[in-house]
Amino acid sequence: MEQSQDRILQMVAAGAITAEEANRLLAAIEGPSAADEAVPAAPLSAVDLPRISDFRRGWQLPFVGATFLAALSLSKIAAGRGRRGVISQLGRGFYGLLAAVSAGGALFFLWSRDARWLYIKIDQADGRRFALSLPVPVGVLAWLLRFARRFNTDPDVIAQLDAAEAFLREMQAEMDGPGGQPLTIDINDQDQHVQIYFL
Repeated sequence: MEQSQDRILQMVAAGAITAEEANRLLAAIEGPSAADEAVPAAPLSAVDLPRISDFRRGWQLPFVGATFLAALSLSKIAAGRGRRGVISQLGRGFYGLLAAVSAGGALFFLWSRDARWLYIKIDQADGRRFALSLPVPVGVLAWLLRFARRFNTDPDVIAQLDAAEAFLREMQAEMDGPGGQPLTIDINDQDQHVQIYFL
């Protein structure tokens, strides 16, 4: 727990988060205070969270589409094997690139079935809604932050990158640990209601 507190303080020092955000994070890490114990927080219910099963099935249609496109591209390449000429070579190059991109997409969608999902929902006061859900490779994001660190010499930027990587690793460890819960952030102000879930 002390490491988490140190990381949060480093994030404040680096300017990655505000003091108010740090107080909220520290309060979440330390657990309920004596004042909070009088009124226990209600546990998250199935109604509060988006249906995880919907996200877990969300990979199927794009996977089938990408696989079909890759197979179609490979069949076009095979059909044009005996032909010669510039147009035929350009066509094979185009279909080869399309097959490679489609196969990569199919692998990505296949991977996303077990990945963590980021779900953002915004309800505005005027009735407009916005929702976004996508798979998030936490390990890859942490690796990219570590990789970006190599190309920066500014100590402030390096501190922010280190703090962001530490936060991602800590968040993943908390959710993957025993009794891990999805990360939820619920912000309600006069103009809009923002819900962020990391499932």
